[in-house]
Amino acid sequence: FELIARPKASLDAAIKLARDAGYEIIDLGADLEGEARSVAAEHARLALQARAGGKRLAILSGGELTVTVRGNGRGGPNQEYALALAALLKDAPDISALAADTDGADGGAGSASDPAGALIDATTFTKMKSLGLDAKACLDDNDATTFFTATGDLVLTGPTLTNVNDIRVILVD
Repeated sequence: FELIARPKASLDAAIKLARDAGYEIIDLGADLEGEARSVAAEHARLALQARAGGKRLAILSGGELTVTVRGNGRGGPNQEYALALAALLKDAPDISALAADTDGADGGAGSASDPAGALIDATTFTKMKSLGLDAKACLDDNDATTFFTATGDLVLTGPTLTNVNDIRVILVD
């Protein structure tokens, strides 16, 4: 085998892109761990705090989050993280986020139809309202895939045959 990228290098590349785009950076590291919804709650708090302060900010992290399955739905840690953010940030259309796995499979078996993760933005929040979607209810059922299928916000890359790291980016504009 040949190691072509390390988790820290991929996060550093994303940080450089965000910085070059004019964002102030919060780098939370390339090896974050924890329950997806709890990590999302902390990141949402940081984003809302930056928004209240009028900052243009990018919050970036890598690492493998976990999900304690309590419901009967489908999804993986990146989708659950994004769903928790959607529930917490639904009234903040100037905050967007992406959470995805570089191998192209988040909570799936690696088939071409498995999502890599999900994104949220103002369009997500509008669709939530118009479709009557309850992010909290979907979160309680661990059913992020159904939620993001309805909003059209699944990240579908197909298998990338890489496994560098998960990446999470929140942009506050």
